[in-house]
Parts: sequence; structure tokens; C-alpha cells
Amino acid sequence: MLTRITSDVGTISSTILDTIPSIISLLITFIASFSTLIYFAPSVAIVAVIIGPILLLISRSFGRKLKKLYKEIQEEDIKYLSFIQESIQNLMIVKTSCMEKLNVGKLHLIQKNKYELAMKNTKLSVLSGISMGFCSTIAYFSIFCWGALNISKGLEPY
Repeated sequence: MLTRITSDVGTISSTILDTIPSIISLLITFIASFSTLIYFAPSVAIVAVIIGPILLLISRSFGRKLKKLYKEIQEEDIKYLSFIQESIQNLMIVKTSCMEKLNVGKLHLIQKNKYELAMKNTKLSVLSGISMGFCSTIAYFSIFCWGALNISKGLEPY
């Protein structure tokens, strides 16, 4: 339980100190950029409004999966730390009962589960990063081509 509390406190303080200011900064940047985009190129702003929700849906999908996986990782960490703490506290009982091999087996199982969850988390994080990067690149390239086409037709100034 102590492990859970200290882990949760770290997560909450990190969220408050890092995430919230980043969201505020991103929101201000987004509003300023979008206002400028509407002023200079309303057609591109319309495309951005269409592409934006698609990116939001993709990121939300990955976010849900990562949140679920994060909770599983937290639970496995709690099991691991509880097991280590109990093993150390009951070391004499374990040795007296000749249960070292049983404890080592349990430890290997917990470590295997932690490893599998960490690998799953890494793969999902990489996949979400690649997906978001790919979608952003497509959006950037589409808007770039649209702008180049409009400049070549003389519809927009250089």
C-alpha cells in the first residue's frame, strides 16, 4: 500500500507540475496559430479543422490503451515491491522452511510479467509515436502541396 501511495503521489505531482502548464502553453499557441492561419489562408484553416479531429481520435485511441497498460504496470510494480518486502521481512522463515526455490520461482514469474508489460508499453508507445508522426507528416505535406498549387495558380501571394 505504501508503494502505491508513493507512486501515485509522484504521478500526481508530475502531472500538476509538468502537464498542466504544457497544456496551457499548447492551447495558447494553438489559438494564436489558428487565428493567424484563418487570417492569411482560410482554406488551409478549413483543411486543418478537418484533419485535426482525425489526429485527435487516433491519439485518444492510443491514450486509452496506454492508460490501461499504465494501470497494469502499476499493479505489477506493487506486487513486485510487496513480494520483495515480504521476502526480506520473512527471510528466516523462508530459509528455515527451505522455500528459497519457491520464492525465486515466484520472483522470476513477477519479473517476467513486469518485462512483458514493459515491452508491451514500449511497443505501444513507439506505434503511437509513429502513427502520430505519419499523420502529422501527411497533414503537413497536404497543406504544403495545397499552398504550392495555389501559389502556382496565382491564387495566393508568395
